[in-house]
Formats: sequence, structure tokens, C-alpha cells
Amino acid sequence: SYGLSDYRNAAFWGYDGWFMGVMTQTIFVLLYFFVSRWFLWHWSYWWFIALPSAIVFLLGILHRFNVDPLGMYEGVDESVKILFLSTLGQATWYSSYLCIALPIGMACYWYKRELKWSTLWGVFLCIAFASVVTQNSDSAFMALGGSFLVLFWLSFESDEYFVRFWELAVLCLASFKVIGVLQKIFAGRAIQLEGLSTFCSQSTATWILLAVAVVIYAGRYSINRKGKLHIEKFRMARNVLYALIPVFIIALVVCIYLVTAGRISGTFLNNIGYLNFDEHWGNNRGFTWKFTMRMFGDY
Repeated sequence: SYGLSDYRNAAFWGYDGWFMGVMTQTIFVLLYFFVSRWFLWHWSYWWFIALPSAIVFLLGILHRFNVDPLGMYEGVDESVKILFLSTLGQATWYSSYLCIALPIGMACYWYKRELKWSTLWGVFLCIAFASVVTQNSDSAFMALGGSFLVLFWLSFESDEYFVRFWELAVLCLASFKVIGVLQKIFAGRAIQLEGLSTFCSQSTATWILLAVAVVIYAGRYSINRKGKLHIEKFRMARNVLYALIPVFIIALVVCIYLVTAGRISGTFLNNIGYLNFDEHWGNNRGFTWKFTMRMFGDY
């Protein structure tokens, strides 16, 4: 693209204020190359991700309650505060960073079984889960769900891992609900979030899910202590459950088509924005994609 561009300077450095041109992309490639050749692994390196990201997440949570210790909201209009948080600024970029650091923390908690490491990773995860439910980007919930799907599959390798999985579920839902309680206590300071985030933090349904997760965890923990869990015997049930995922995805695509084409009307499905692929779909990405497809069609 740079070689064929009529706007060499912009293509090289990137758009003013964005700077994602060929120079930046080349630096990314070189970083990947050097890391792949010379990086020497050590388990403690995860903390170089966990410690600074915990601070980033904590600051993001505080911003959602209009607590601004670094003065980063100075000069920012109240109406657009929802679009920016913490040191990364733009909410979707923040979500991308969160979706990298959080699954790493989940995996480390799930894998490491020493009490001191589990406690530290548990604190990190409580902060990260609380940030998921306050950062106001739906993509983070999708990434979180994907992480839980992967760990659920792997948890059938041993009873200990399976119990750990339900510990993660309890930590996640409990963090959501703590934020929901704080949002009601400090209603005058809390920034109003969109539907999915508000649902996860304040709805009765997530209280029920938390109660179910606690009961399942307590039961599995008790059975495991007696050495009677033997979760590997249930792998076939797990395989059947995961075999339904492609069926669900196909059904979802068909449903999006039927709702968008107007073949389904007068049902609750019409009120779910993600099922109607219009120009406002996915933070106006529907407009970008539809415009691009029309442009290719014209050419």
C-alpha cells in the first residue's frame, strides 16, 4: 500500500494523531522477530504484565466512578467521558489491552496451585473482572466468554483443574456484583454504562448465576476432597457440549440474516441490536463494512 500510495508521507508515518503507518507496522514485525529469536522465558515474567496492568485496570475502574487521581479528565466534556478511561484512553483500545492481560491472569490462576501465588493472581483477577464490567465494550465480554470456554475444555484433564475453573467463575461473578453494589451506593458519581455492562453488574440474573456457581464450586470442592470426583470420566459429555457450538454459530448467522432481511418481526429478536446488521451495527462498523462491500461491487 505504501509503495502504490499517492500520499507517501501519511502512509509512512500514519494519520496525524494516530501514527499507524508503515513505520509503526515495521517496528511491530521487528519486535516479533527479535522476541521469537532471543527471548529467554521465566515464569516470573508474567508479573511484568500483571503488576502494571493491575494499576491500569484499577485506574480505569476509578474513572468509571469519576475518581480521577491523575487529573486525566481535566478539560474532557462530561458527555464523552464514557469513551475514554485510564492511561490507554480510547475505550476499545483499553478493551483490547484488557483482553490480552486478563486471559493470561486466568490461565496463571488456573494452573498455579501454591497458595501465595493463587492469592496474588486472585487479587489481580478481581481487579481485572471488575474492569471488564466497567469498561463498557461488549468485545471484552466475548473475549472473557472465549477464555472460559477454553479453560472449561482443559479443566477436564484433572479434578483440581475442574475445581479451579469454578473458583474462577465465582471470582468473576462476585467481582461483577461488587461493582453493581458500588454503582448503587455511589449512583451520583458512577458513569452510566451501556446495556450489557449494566446487566452483568446490576441484574438479578447475575445474582442467580453467582449463587449457582458457588453451589457447584462448593459441591465439587467437597467431592474432590474425598477423591471421588474423577472428572475425566465425563469428557464425552464435554465433547458433545462443544460439538453444539458450531451449530449455535450457524443458527446465529441465520438469525442475523432473517432479522436484517425483515423475515422475522414482532419478536424480542428485533430488539437485539447485534441481530440487525445495519449501518450502526458494532459501533458503526456496519457502515464501514457495507460501504466497503459496495465499493468492491462497483469496481
